[in-house]
This record gives sequence, C-alpha cells and structure tokens, in this order.
Amino acid sequence: MQLELMACAQALHALAFSASPRDDHPWLLLADADGDGDGDSASGAIANTICDISSSTRNDFTITVVGDQGRFELRAEPATGAHSDTLTLDHLGRQSWFDDE
Repeated sequence: MQLELMACAQALHALAFSASPRDDHPWLLLADADGDGDGDSASGAIANTICDISSSTRNDFTITVVGDQGRFELRAEPATGAHSDTLTLDHLGRQSWFDDE
C-alpha cells in the first residue's frame, strides 16, 4: 500500500508537468465524485483513471485525495474492522502515520 501511494504521488506530479496551461489544473480533478472511475472533483476517493491502486489495497484501505492548484494529499485509511494506522502522503513527499483510535 505504501509503495502504491508513492507511485500514485509520482503519477500526480507527472499529470501536473504534462498539463496544458490552458486547462484546469489537473490536481483539481483527482477524485471520482460520481463513481464512473474518472477524475471530476478535487477531493474524495481517488479516481481509477488517475492512480492504479490494486484491488487488495482497495479492499483493505480507503484511498482518498484532496487537491488544489498548489498541493495534494493522499490518504489511506484502514477498512472498517481492520486495525492499522492511517498513512498520509503529500505533494512534497512527506509521509505521516497515525492511529485513528
């Protein structure tokens, strides 16, 4: 899960570098608000088309993102009933682990 989040962060940076200046900033469209798998919102569940997160990680963790024009933060929260820490990873590569309990 941690490696997948790090790879996802790299993919988000690649989106920003390859984006046209005429388009909306790609970090505003990282989350899937309507459940179709495409990025259409700045916050919520990470879109399948943005980051390829394995089904085993998606079963064990809820992967969410918050983005704006200058930053993003990925968050992996353990699924209900699983005892594990939550991991956050931001646009600068800073990682934080914390226990929600």
